[in-house]
Amino acid sequence: MAEGGLLAWKLQKLQDQPPYVDFSPDTLLKALPPLPTGLEWTRQSDGNWAISACQAQGTEDTENAPPQPALPAFLEHVIMPEDTLVGICLRYRVSKKELHHYNDFFGEHFRLCKVLRIPNKFTDVEAVAQLQPRSREVDLQRFRYESGLGMKEAAFYLETNDWSLALALLQFRGDTEWESAHVEGAAAAAPPRAGANRHHQQAQQQQQQRSAKHARPPRMQAVTGTSGAAFAVGDDGTIEMVPSDADQTVPLLAASGGRSSC
Repeated sequence: MAEGGLLAWKLQKLQDQPPYVDFSPDTLLKALPPLPTGLEWTRQSDGNWAISACQAQGTEDTENAPPQPALPAFLEHVIMPEDTLVGICLRYRVSKKELHHYNDFFGEHFRLCKVLRIPNKFTDVEAVAQLQPRSREVDLQRFRYESGLGMKEAAFYLETNDWSLALALLQFRGDTEWESAHVEGAAAAAPPRAGANRHHQQAQQQQQQRSAKHARPPRMQAVTGTSGAAFAVGDDGTIEMVPSDADQTVPLLAASGGRSSC
């Protein structure tokens, strides 16, 4: 027998009995029944549940809520200097084949396009707005594509119009039309320069001198006539033979024809 096995000071007895708790599955998994609208279950301080009225809270009126704006079938993406083709595909959840189909580029040369047309794969308005948020950098790049100006000139137009893209483009087009009209009108009204006229006259004189130097004397075809006849030039420029014993003249050939021989 082990030492102290039956000694009184070795025996342990429970003085207080613990409360009984039912841990059966039916009791633990039993849910509270649903309540009508306007009531809710609340837990009391003793652990029991009681029914009470719902507190007045701002609830969304789904029936009278304004409808969400319809999402477009295609989205536009302004190509930025830091964009890559793989990054655009991952951002918009599209494939390269789809980008090739809806845009005019081939292979990896997506920068041939200024703005990409991408099919919309999203149904949430906020998610679409976060794909390419509106920023000054995006407006600046779009203005450069539309106007063909450099960075500083494009920034000047946008800063002048409080970074409004529509107003900046309107001002740029007005300046372009004004410049075209005034430059063309000034060019048409401006007198020719004296130096240019003098140079043109000298060129004409030199051309005439070269032509006269290399010009050949007129050649005339041989003609025959009777002895004792005389030749004369008529009023119309023809060479005529005048017989000595007659008053009538006989035309032989034109003055520009060539030489004459008798």
